[in-house]
Amino acid sequence: MTNEYKLRAELSNSKIYQSNSNSHEYLRTGKYLKSKTVVFEDNSEIEDLLHKYKDSKIDGSKFTLANRISVLF
Repeated sequence: MTNEYKLRAELSNSKIYQSNSNSHEYLRTGKYLKSKTVVFEDNSEIEDLLHKYKDSKIDGSKFTLANRISVLF
């Protein structure tokens, strides 16, 4: 999988990957979650959330962003 996808975010219970061949395709995996692939027609919302999540400090906003990312799947 590492050749096909790159890790974009590690949330508390899951990881979000982006396809190397299709920038609109994302994969969510998790220990207690069934893996799910989603292709977004417009990926600007998830990209914005991923950037904010990466740049946020560990506080309530990081938890809120993780929830918003998870809802997209």
